[in-house]
Order: sequence, then C-alpha cells, then structure tokens
Amino acid sequence: MGSCDDELLKLHSDTVSTLRKLYKLDKREDMDRAIDALEDWLKKQYHFTKREYPREYLERSIIFMKGSVERVKLQISNLCSMRTIFPNFFEKVDAINDFVHYEDPVWIDAFLPKLTKDNYRVYVMKFMKDGVTSDMLLDMYKLGVLKTEYVKAHDYANGFIGIIDYRNINIMSLISAINIITTHQIAKIIMEGYGLRIKGIHSISSSKAIKTLAKLLKPILSPKIFSRIHIHSKIESLYDHVPKEILPMELGGSGESLVPLTERLKAAIGTKENVDYMREMSNAVSKEAHKMKETLNNLDLGVAGTFRALSID
Repeated sequence: MGSCDDELLKLHSDTVSTLRKLYKLDKREDMDRAIDALEDWLKKQYHFTKREYPREYLERSIIFMKGSVERVKLQISNLCSMRTIFPNFFEKVDAINDFVHYEDPVWIDAFLPKLTKDNYRVYVMKFMKDGVTSDMLLDMYKLGVLKTEYVKAHDYANGFIGIIDYRNINIMSLISAINIITTHQIAKIIMEGYGLRIKGIHSISSSKAIKTLAKLLKPILSPKIFSRIHIHSKIESLYDHVPKEILPMELGGSGESLVPLTERLKAAIGTKENVDYMREMSNAVSKEAHKMKETLNNLDLGVAGTFRALSID
C-alpha cells in the first residue's frame, strides 16, 4: 500500500529527504538498519496475529515516531492491543458500503492535499448544520479510524494540525450528542494507537459554548494536547497558524473546496484494494490483549495503566 507521493496527500519535492535528515536517517543504510531492527523485532512477537509489514510502511512509522525504533515498537504494540480491546471501532472496513451516507451531510472533512512549509498535514472538519446524533458521532469515529489507517499507509509528514469549524451549529446540541466514553476511546486509539503527533487543534466558533466543549474534552486529552487547543472567534486568527494558500475556500483559503476533497477521500478509502487492506489491518491484533479486556471497566478502558503513553512532541 502507498507511495511516496499520493495524489490526495501531496508532498513537497524535498519532504522525504528533509524528514529523513531531521531524524538523522538521511543515509539509506541508516534507514535500512532501522527497518531491519523493526522487522527482526516483529518476527519475535508471537502474540501478534500480523508480524509482516511492508518496509515502506515501517519507514513511515519511523518518521511519524521521530526516528525512534523503540517508539514504533510501542506504537504497534498499543495499536494491536487496542484492536483487541476496542473491536467496535475496527469492525467496519468499507467506507462506502458499511456506513450511512447523507445527500445533505451534517459534516464534511478531509486531509488537505498540500503540506505546510514545515511538512505538517492539515485535517479539516466543518459541521454544516445541526442534527448530529450519538450514532452519527460513533460512525464519524469509525470512519476516522479508516482515514487514519489510510494516512499511515500513504503519507510522509512531520505531524498533523487539526481544524474544526463549528460556526454553523449549536454547540450545546453537539455536546448533548457526545458519549464521553467512546470519545475518550477514539482519542486513545488515534493518539496512542496510531501515534499521530498533533501540533495543534484549532476550533473556530464565536459561541461561548466552545469553552464548555473544551472543558468537557479536557479530562480525556493529555495536558500537552489540551494546551495545543486554539479557539478562534474569528477566522482571521487561524491564518497565523495555517497559511490561507493551502486552506479550502470554506475557511477563506485559496485551496480547493472541502466538498470534493471529502468525496475523493471517501472514494479512495472505499476502493476494493483499500477495503481489503483495511480488513487485513483490522485483524492485526494482540492475543495477549484478550487477558486485559475483562479486567477493564468502561470508564478506565485504555486509560489506567493499560497503555504506555507516547510523547506528543
């Protein structure tokens, strides 16, 4: 799966060489040694149901983990365990046929095709109207797993920036639909299972209720991640963090509309090749995690000592 420059996830001409150099892996033999070390380690993990991964996948994982083979080992271990403990998030593998699709969607979202100058990938979600339900949010989380899996297979970035536009909705209605337990679980899966490094999360809303939403989410985010939440009452302040040139027109940028970007991402992760890949990855679990599953209660799933946290820097 994947290439060094995906049409939906474009790279700068020097992205790969810059990031390899940043993490002191610019010599081919150094990267090869790091990948070899991971492959040797994986072969010995008999409790994993999947112990072979493409070398390019392992290279991306090393870059996502700031060049640390040990952090990649931890990330893979965490993700295999989470697939066992939280199977509900991984049961749907077909982005087109496993989900309900609406002609007039409540939200649209996509990873932007252009990287920032410092090689961060930007993810944008825009709520289009009120009407979100708990079931819709759960499907959003499950689709988020598929999109993150796609990024892990195709992208080559230094980290991620999230932007969520709440301007079209009543935030208190959204809050009433949030299940804090499943929201906590998906946060653990994305940040500790997939190991996505978050540079910043930008919320756009002039409503005072945005602070209530932030307060609700504070207990489920690490202090470091919570400190990287930025609230923009006006769109203009967002441009101090992300250049207008790469933002979609819905956010006042000169980039392509979020509507076709959303559809193209859905089409890409819904191909037969990708569905087969998602099914294979969803079955990459840890047999040992079954022992942990029965000892965890709903409030502590994935929290109290079950997984070692990754540094987000």
